[in-house]
Amino acid sequence: MKIIHALVFASALFITACNNSNTDSQNRVFNQALFSSYQHRDTSLSEKRTELSFSGGVAAKNCSSYLVLAPKHDLEESVNNQIIKSEYLVCDALGLLAGTRKLDYQDASRSDYGKQLSRKLDLRSFPSSLHRMSDADKYTLNSLFPGQVTTRGNLAILNTDDWTFRLEVVASVKLDNNNQPDWIIWLSDEAKVGNYRAYTTLVVYNPASDNSFKARVYP
Repeated sequence: MKIIHALVFASALFITACNNSNTDSQNRVFNQALFSSYQHRDTSLSEKRTELSFSGGVAAKNCSSYLVLAPKHDLEESVNNQIIKSEYLVCDALGLLAGTRKLDYQDASRSDYGKQLSRKLDLRSFPSSLHRMSDADKYTLNSLFPGQVTTRGNLAILNTDDWTFRLEVVASVKLDNNNQPDWIIWLSDEAKVGNYRAYTTLVVYNPASDNSFKARVYP
């Protein structure tokens, strides 16, 4: 009887280990620069960056100060300040990845994340230059710009004569309380003519469970 109990206990440990391994293996970063920053998180948080201005006369100078200020203050809307914001996308991701139990780097070149972004991401769910163009019938990149969207790996890119709209899934990690991996996405939204620039971190919760999915701006 003791032998049977021991075998049952050993089997339970093996199943638990496999489940934990499967859970951990769902936490993947596809952007190499982000993975490097995560591996050296303390240094990345304190690394000096170009000063980013917020309302109320306050400014972030590194990721640590940015993660404190960003949830409390609106970003100052000057063109130069919007460009500087691109330096802080990694800070958003580090904030989201805080507490992740295990994180691995994976080459996303053979994934279909880009295709899913172009076909399924609801552009009405977050602010961008394409928000007003979307309606009940056309609200994805593919439906708005058939034949014009390039996808490869974790990227979906619309590149026209006057605009670049670029979505990149930089990580697929568990951010909520279920077993579905969620996506961290960086959006670059740039006019080639004029001064419009926007750089945003988006989160998609449980994309695998929906025929179409919505994104939320972080923070």
